[in-house]
Amino acid sequence: MPFERVLEGIYQVGGTGLSGPGDCCCYLIEAGGGRSVLVDAGLGSDPVALSSNIEETGHRVRDISALVLTHCHIDHIGGAPAIIDASECDVVSHEADASAIEEGDGRRTAARAYGVNSPQIEVTRMVTADGGILEYGEAHIVAIHTPGHTPGSITLQMTVEGCNLLFAQDVHGPFFRDFGSDVPAWRRSMERLIAIGPDVLLEGHYGVIRPRGPAVQFIRDMLAQDMRLQ
Repeated sequence: MPFERVLEGIYQVGGTGLSGPGDCCCYLIEAGGGRSVLVDAGLGSDPVALSSNIEETGHRVRDISALVLTHCHIDHIGGAPAIIDASECDVVSHEADASAIEEGDGRRTAARAYGVNSPQIEVTRMVTADGGILEYGEAHIVAIHTPGHTPGSITLQMTVEGCNLLFAQDVHGPFFRDFGSDVPAWRRSMERLIAIGPDVLLEGHYGVIRPRGPAVQFIRDMLAQDMRLQ
């Protein structure tokens, strides 16, 4: 199957076994009226695969209203140009990661580590307030600032079918000085996610974790590891 349905109107359309090599998990959110919101765009190693998966859900790439980049790393932003060219969508990022994305900074985006170039991507909508609301059609998304992995990492919160969803990309790290990582800040961010209590955790490389018990335990397990700045 080229995509996985998570809940009504929520799909995983990218990631290992679904799209190109090196892609993070990418998620599509229905916004009503044929519109949608894409959470992250993968590495960009096979943009056709990601686009095909989106189309298989019954949505058109050209009808994507917003691409939300949860942080600045290349495995999350590299596929953005293809999506933007096809849809002319908003590009959303936290202000603390926006300069790395717009400048194509190979160090902060980890593009150098992947042996690729980082595209220069214009961020058209910056998240500046913790808990800011992203409204796109029927999609009501809360953007929570969860720094640690990068300075501008964000977690997206939604309620769907009575379930508390957290799109918490790269809960697992890693943490490098070149990324601007901050392990103590990450720990505080993870404790905050535990307090929120996700019924469904949509992670950046581990996929969908549910129900609440396993989702919270996944975060606790990450916190229990000896995470260090490298």
